[in-house]
Amino acid sequence: MQLFVNLSLREEGQDPRSRRPHSPLVNIELPRNSPLRLLQKLKGNLHTHTTFSDGMHTPEYVADKYLAAGYDFLAFTDHRCFIGPGAHSVLSYWARLPDKVGEMLILHGYEEEPVEIQGRHLNIIRAGNEELRIINHPNEYGLSIADVKDAVAKTNAHAVEVTCHGRYLERYDTDELGVPRVATDDSHFGSEIGVSWIEVEAEKDPVSILKAIKAGSFVRRIRGRD
Repeated sequence: MQLFVNLSLREEGQDPRSRRPHSPLVNIELPRNSPLRLLQKLKGNLHTHTTFSDGMHTPEYVADKYLAAGYDFLAFTDHRCFIGPGAHSVLSYWARLPDKVGEMLILHGYEEEPVEIQGRHLNIIRAGNEELRIINHPNEYGLSIADVKDAVAKTNAHAVEVTCHGRYLERYDTDELGVPRVATDDSHFGSEIGVSWIEVEAEKDPVSILKAIKAGSFVRRIRGRD
């Protein structure tokens, strides 16, 4: 972020209109951790499927729908079992996704099936050196709170979904989990777009967004509840 500072001076009691019209500006580059950096409230979805896996619509169609709904960022997280094995398959998938659609950022992720949690679903979203891991829809596996805590520990997860296709899962919305709880659409169909989301307090860049989510700097919005 750049901050422009006007260095024009005037004597006490001087009419400000009498200042010289061409006051010098100094361009100051603020460090990333500066408290002067401006944070925004960014609306986003962290769980999205397309025709690259079992979603009904192309990435372009889905992105346009989220953009029209006023989203600031969108994570594409198609299933690992469709993408293929190995890091090269993930990179190939990400290379086919845009980085931005209009003013909406696209975050690159995928839905993994780790053997350490018996193939249950874990979203992995990456930006730069940041990685966000989310335990997905624990209700689909009938998990107890203790089971979810165990899954968080085994996968080093940073968050847990408390929605399933946008529907609220009150059972899992508890501080006992020890990590932030996120709301997502897990959208596969057009009707699932824009049901539940988070609003993140962060700078508008992928790394800052992931860091803020991991720190719990967001609010959830769930249709029918908020």
